Amino acid sequence: MASKVDNLWPPDVAASTKRLSPVAILRQQATLLGQRTKNVVEAEVETKGTDFQRRLQHWFYLVAPGLDFYKYPLFLIEHDPTKFYPLRIIWWNRIGAGTPSAKKRPTLAERAKAKAELSANSEEAFKAHLKRIFGDDQTKGVIQSLIDQSVG
Repeated sequence: MASKVDNLWPPDVAASTKRLSPVAILRQQATLLGQRTKNVVEAEVETKGTDFQRRLQHWFYLVAPGLDFYKYPLFLIEHDPTKFYPLRIIWWNRIGAGTPSAKKRPTLAERAKAKAELSANSEEAFKAHLKRIFGDDQTKGVIQSLIDQSVG
């Protein structure tokens, strides 16, 4: 006869909705972008482990379903897997700026110059950075270009 298996985990180890994680905030914003553009441009969040699982990265992509689901990497956030904050945001905010042609793919050196690194020590600071990124002219230009190509 099999014996009953006791649950040895403490009762305070359970799913909680008290805190909103950074990746949950990103997923919410991805949904809201799709609603704002009537799903002509959507967003997707992909999570990856890095540095032998020492860090979590959450990549935020703009996605154009009408362009064979083309994905544009807008930024990524990175944090310790056991803590939400502090986190680091790597934002490619000036891709294409200073290149002779918008059709030319930026070199690695140009991408490095175009990269902005931001940090957030709290949910409020993280949301402020997201508002800045989403409202940036470069971001709005990319979204508009994807819309124009998708419906044109």
